[in-house]
Amino acid sequence: MEKKNLPIKIFEKRKNVDERKTEGGGDGALPPWAQISDELLYTRSSDFKEILKKTSEKLTSRDSFRDFIPAVIKIEMHEKATAKSHRSDISSLFDVNHRHNLIGLTDDRNILVAINDLEDIKEINKKLNQPTKFKKGIASIVEMVTFDPIISVQKVDKNEPLRVSLINYHNYQLNEAISKTFIDLCKKKQIEVKKVNYSPELIMFRLTNLTTDGFNDVKEFEAIETITQMPKYSITLDELSSKEATGIPIKEPQKGKSYPVVGILDSGIKDIPHLKPWIVSDNFLKIPSDRIDPSHGTFVSSIVIYGDELENKDYIGGEGCYLFDATIFPDLKKDSIEEFELVEHIREAIEKNKEQVKIWNLSLGTKDESDLTTFSYFGKALDQIQEQHNVIICKSAGNCSNFTVNKPVARISKSADSVRSLVVGSMTHEKGEYDHSDKFHPSPFSRIGKGPSSINKPDLTHMGGNAGVHPITGKIVTTGVTSFSPTGDLVTNVGTSFSTPRISSLLAGINNKLDEEFNPLLLKALAIHSAKYPDELTLPHTEKLKYLGYGMPAKIDDILYNDPHEITLILQDKLIKGNWIEIPDLPFPQSLIEDGIYHGEIILTVVSAPLLSETQGGEYCQSNLEVRLGTYDKLKTRSGKMVRNDIGLENSENLLRDALYSEVHKKSVTGDFARERTLIRYGDKYQPVKKYAVNLSEMTPTNKVKHLTAPKKWYLHVEGFYRDFIATRSEVDGFELSQEFCLIITIRDNKKKQNVYDQATKLLNDNGFIHNNINLKSEVKIPISVNQLH
Repeated sequence: MEKKNLPIKIFEKRKNVDERKTEGGGDGALPPWAQISDELLYTRSSDFKEILKKTSEKLTSRDSFRDFIPAVIKIEMHEKATAKSHRSDISSLFDVNHRHNLIGLTDDRNILVAINDLEDIKEINKKLNQPTKFKKGIASIVEMVTFDPIISVQKVDKNEPLRVSLINYHNYQLNEAISKTFIDLCKKKQIEVKKVNYSPELIMFRLTNLTTDGFNDVKEFEAIETITQMPKYSITLDELSSKEATGIPIKEPQKGKSYPVVGILDSGIKDIPHLKPWIVSDNFLKIPSDRIDPSHGTFVSSIVIYGDELENKDYIGGEGCYLFDATIFPDLKKDSIEEFELVEHIREAIEKNKEQVKIWNLSLGTKDESDLTTFSYFGKALDQIQEQHNVIICKSAGNCSNFTVNKPVARISKSADSVRSLVVGSMTHEKGEYDHSDKFHPSPFSRIGKGPSSINKPDLTHMGGNAGVHPITGKIVTTGVTSFSPTGDLVTNVGTSFSTPRISSLLAGINNKLDEEFNPLLLKALAIHSAKYPDELTLPHTEKLKYLGYGMPAKIDDILYNDPHEITLILQDKLIKGNWIEIPDLPFPQSLIEDGIYHGEIILTVVSAPLLSETQGGEYCQSNLEVRLGTYDKLKTRSGKMVRNDIGLENSENLLRDALYSEVHKKSVTGDFARERTLIRYGDKYQPVKKYAVNLSEMTPTNKVKHLTAPKKWYLHVEGFYRDFIATRSEVDGFELSQEFCLIITIRDNKKKQNVYDQATKLLNDNGFIHNNINLKSEVKIPISVNQLH
């Protein structure tokens, strides 16, 4: 393989050339599904008024000290009315008295509506009495009911804590008053109550010492959203298998050399000889010393530093990482830990060390499978922590034992549905006699996607071992990855816990090479952009993403450098609502034309920082980016009443559309490009990570002629979209909607003939783009952590 030594490049959009403004559209006509008969229209209107009558009775029957709490109704949207373009028609029915009353979603189709008082009901009834005027809004709703909280607890045990969430009415004063009223109720009933911090948008409490009567009173509180058992968490560390020592030499930091720091959110790190030089003296300890078992944390930490040496492979290509020990998890043989405690420990550890430690490893989780439509509280908490403190958490996807009884593997665990975390699955490195999975295939225990609302998780995969069942004894057998035990011995184990630290080490190594301000979007995008599937993988194309995310990333230097036959370009920007980017003259070299037709490979990855709303159920992600890359004939002048952009593209085509490519190639699991091919129909799914990888030679012959015939030009289009809820809140609260993103494009001559790097660089210059090589450190600086070593 040709050595890569040409640095990847950062380029900028051209001011006033590539910037566009959003244009109006739509004719206001009713969609077919909303064209219901007058009889049905009036019946629905009458049914809705009946529910409001019951709601009115609820409001008038309340005690005076709780009569300020709004009642809540739940409306189920028509399956085709969930798009943002229809949501405003629903809002028009319920937004009365200068209030926005659509306050949340329980899943992807059920909206919660606040009814503040009798005056709200009066105004809503006025609209329902004019059903033809509000036809689309009424047609968008298939059912309206009074809201009942989700309560999964049938009987209470005084010693078993409950987790209670209250409805967020998106009114600070009202939420505070309701919270105080709820706390007073608990104290009056001698219930021990503690407000717990998952996220500012989540109003959560831990309750203990409940009697049956007290529980019944809590259930009747008007603002209850959910009541569940407080989850408890575990780590998977089965009996370790010893392995004969092979003399792994001890690495030590070289004097005067810079090394990154990785935070290990785990069960503690034992200062064995191989790790002691790398453990910073400062630490974060939330577990009493007599309740610590550092086995799991030591195993994880050893892979961060010695992952390549332990497997005798060049997976990461790192030079070492300092370790920050954040002991947040107890020895489960002596103690247990509740979800809220774990969240608080993680939050405090990161908050106190956010300047020194930017990459954190979290190889812990729950056995509970993520929901299909709503995101977990723990996952939302991890998202909020990362956004607040500008860090990355590399999170394990979770393990599953279904393979032992031949059941399908479970989906990712709750907490692995964190949108901002880099979630990591496991792949096999070897196959033993009784192992279930072939080499370089998904580990049989590794949980799979998709996550809630079809979000693509896991993001990446790496080596975490193999497993099977002995046919005679029926016991689990494993072919584990190697690491160190707290005694310093070499041992093996399996799990996504042990694939995750390889990704943490990779990200830390990349960040340490960059002479750039820390940017989590850039690091995530670089890792995902480089990821490929193994040659040996025989999974169908549609299953690869579910099992392995976008694949296994390249090693550090291969991520940061190109060979002469390719060029990688990075665009980092912030899109403000109302604007979008369209870049003509994208630098696609003319040398990649053969017989009048363009050829080559294009890989495009975009990672955004989505706006999130914890109260919006399946619409947790409130912003989305749409990306197109393709060809056009020439620039054209545009005019018209709704036109805000004078220049457009003539005969443009988005070449990232999978419909343009041959079905034979798309279904193929063999061949050179099978490792990278990624043709996904993202549709209207709000995905914070999108990746496309296309080989132009795989386009159908007809489409090649239509869209790849020279002298076609090339363009890039990036546009932002926002859900109705966040757009409304931005107007009410007065903040500007925008999305930060990092987009990476690689253009490659797969025939290895042309100097794409130099030719594309010349085109950047010729077409007036500002660009530069990515900033890499040229001199070593000693980080503060060196002075904190033992």
